[in-house]
Amino acid sequence: MAHAGHTHVNDNTKNNHGHGSNFTSPKKFKIVSKDFGVQAIDRTLKRVYPEPLNPFSVSSPEKKIWNGGLLPLDYVKVFLNLGTPFYRIPHWHYVTYGLSDLHGDGRVHVFKGRDQPSGFGFELTFRLKKDSNENVPPSWPVTLLNDLSRYVFKTGIELCTFDYIPWFDALNKVGKERSRNPIITPCPSNSYINHMIVVNDPQLLSLDTASGTVNFLQIVGVLKEEFHYARSWKTSGIVDQLEIHPQSGNMLVTDISRKISVFDLNPRLVLEIFSKIESEGTFLNKVTCHVLWKEITDETDTVEGPENVSLNEQDEFRKMKCVHLDFDANAAELLPIMLCDLDFGLPFCSYVLCMDGNSLNRDD
Repeated sequence: MAHAGHTHVNDNTKNNHGHGSNFTSPKKFKIVSKDFGVQAIDRTLKRVYPEPLNPFSVSSPEKKIWNGGLLPLDYVKVFLNLGTPFYRIPHWHYVTYGLSDLHGDGRVHVFKGRDQPSGFGFELTFRLKKDSNENVPPSWPVTLLNDLSRYVFKTGIELCTFDYIPWFDALNKVGKERSRNPIITPCPSNSYINHMIVVNDPQLLSLDTASGTVNFLQIVGVLKEEFHYARSWKTSGIVDQLEIHPQSGNMLVTDISRKISVFDLNPRLVLEIFSKIESEGTFLNKVTCHVLWKEITDETDTVEGPENVSLNEQDEFRKMKCVHLDFDANAAELLPIMLCDLDFGLPFCSYVLCMDGNSLNRDD
């Protein structure tokens, strides 16, 4: 990730989203299109935004990544959305172009088949509340989406519905340490929206294009308390609460000035979550982290493991009686939570440590 301290986590409730989540539940329908990437995405957006003023703006680097450019996205298009009848929250709707195969000629992504993911299989979206005096959409979400996309390109790790992304800084804080676009000037921020979760975009259906399938994953900014319980309980449960929050609504709009959490609106929510953890356990099934290991033997105090370990079909495995494991701080905090699944009668879990992919995967 372009931001230090990132831990990418999957919540295995992505196929079991609870009640009241019609907007963010996984898509059961797809739009079938004979078009390739750019045309297919444009066509589905035109269905949602038929107004002549949309797209309101288009951000595109002068030199694309397939022509030696630094930014991973070909375009980020921004649309003006007036909200829904239930939650009239005017907002800017940012949509990326570039994580999926836009051109179908192999310049960025290899074609894998019509029924296979197009490129990485998704594009990112972001909904930012529009200030009443704003006439132009802010540019910092474009930088944020490029940062997230750069992480996907660099690591090959795909984002999924109900993932959460620790950021540990205001999302709209843009400066030299965050932005690789020299046009962006430093933007100090006192926002409390410091982390993100991932949901299905509430309006954009999945696409079945000539270059493969494309899902639209929406990035949602959250407060520290909401992030904490998304991490220690389940992301989908926090999403259910955000959908009835008057500042986010069922479109899950990010209000960068929001300070009132879902727990402020429902003081009993923490007790309800603890009760559910006691009875159901947690819903984590994957943590991306940095791992170091040392084997403890009778002959020597410790034997350090290699700096990089690659796991594939040809690798040999051996049992170790005693191993000392070092995790980064975020993963170390999460590991006991994941292991507690054993206390709820779930199948025994084996954990595979992958140094090359920096991942900790549970194999039930």
